[in-house]
Amino acid sequence: MEINKTIELPYAFFITRGRMDLQLLETFLDLAETKNFTMTAKRLKKSQAAISLQINRLEELLGKFLFDRDNRNVNLSQDGEVLVSYAKQILNMHQELLYRFSALPIEGTVTIGATENFCATELPEILSLFTKQYPKIILKAYSDSAKNLKTLFEKEGVEMIIFEQLSSNPIAESIPLKEESLVWIKGKDFHVDFSKPIPIILGPEGCTYREKTIEALDDAKIPYRIIFSSASQTGRLSAVKTGLGISILPTSQLKKEFEVLEQAPLPKLPKLQISMLKSKKISLAQEALSDHIFMQFQG
Repeated sequence: MEINKTIELPYAFFITRGRMDLQLLETFLDLAETKNFTMTAKRLKKSQAAISLQINRLEELLGKFLFDRDNRNVNLSQDGEVLVSYAKQILNMHQELLYRFSALPIEGTVTIGATENFCATELPEILSLFTKQYPKIILKAYSDSAKNLKTLFEKEGVEMIIFEQLSSNPIAESIPLKEESLVWIKGKDFHVDFSKPIPIILGPEGCTYREKTIEALDDAKIPYRIIFSSASQTGRLSAVKTGLGISILPTSQLKKEFEVLEQAPLPKLPKLQISMLKSKKISLAQEALSDHIFMQFQG
């Protein structure tokens, strides 16, 4: 059972308790996500000593230990878990306030790329809300595979991308939006014959879901054949629904016409992280969009 740890505080603390640098919360959230001082220091472009100093300062201000540390691990304490929710709300409201009361309306053009799965689900509504709030910002949105989007981003063809990557090995500069659990799916009336190569339905080359499906089956030494491949999620799901083969899907996108396959010998699938990368050439328009997207995922 975890012991609730409290820090002994000087009297002067209680006089200044209400004053807090928001950068402390930003550093805290990043460390809570990476669980690694070195990675957080790299992402925030600060020294490890500076990160440690900020975390210590925040713990002193709140009078609680926020992390349980040892030589190898950095994990949130019980109080740290509570602070995560508050910190996200405070930073989101602070950013929204700044934009809402800015002296001049924000103008400019932002190019954003996203994977097809995201374009077919959350992105349209998120962008629609954004254009109503920032009518003077011109958006240009593109859909492609995660591999192609990262190449385009590196060549500065887009200012921002939203893509899937392994939760266990994220790109250091990426901003996590949400985590997805993947499951095997089939049509309600389709019977999978595991004595034969399994018919699978996949996205195109460069699609993260395609790569992870093939990796999982190869690692488990399960024979398969690619019976249908399409860049269209609608097309892939239609093929699954009609019983052409099986595929994988995030649990958040499950529909009643599909059945989850959990039986052996199908292997367990890795968790994926929906992430955002944004250009280092920051503009007010780009910052407004990236903050808007982040806030939509924080609920």
